[in-house]
Amino acid sequence: EAGGGGVRGGGRVTPRAGMVGVVWVPARASLALGAGPDAFGWLVAMDGVVLLLALADLATRPDRNALAVERKVGTIASIGKPHHVVLTVIHRGRRARTITVRDGVPSPLGADRDRFALALAARCRSSVTYQLLPRRRGAFVLALVFIQAPSRLGLWKRLFSLPVTSCVNVYP
Repeated sequence: EAGGGGVRGGGRVTPRAGMVGVVWVPARASLALGAGPDAFGWLVAMDGVVLLLALADLATRPDRNALAVERKVGTIASIGKPHHVVLTVIHRGRRARTITVRDGVPSPLGADRDRFALALAARCRSSVTYQLLPRRRGAFVLALVFIQAPSRLGLWKRLFSLPVTSCVNVYP
């Protein structure tokens, strides 16, 4: 069964660890400059540069319609036997992008890989494969694929959940 989907909602944007390093520069400079008469002007200028850098990098986060995912997986699996899955990420953006992909595998199924790092060229498709490892019988729905995409300078990251529904029935 194959499923496909576009971005659900706009995704959540949060700062990454690199932002701490950028913000630390004016904080450290304030300690070095002390309370001299020229310190205030320099600190305001550095804060302005940091703010402009952060806002410029925020504008490079991935567009909500730039990514889609398809999943190919057989509908019948057996307990204890690996079951092949292919995730294909479609990148419609005009610039190359690095992302991390994680499939929303229910815990009774399990998987041999948790995350995949992908370097996507502009307007490309990239596929990853992994094995489901069913632990118990039943009908399971794989409903979401999670994408984490950093901004160009890496100060921000956007987290997406993309709806891609597939059903797997596990038998003994």
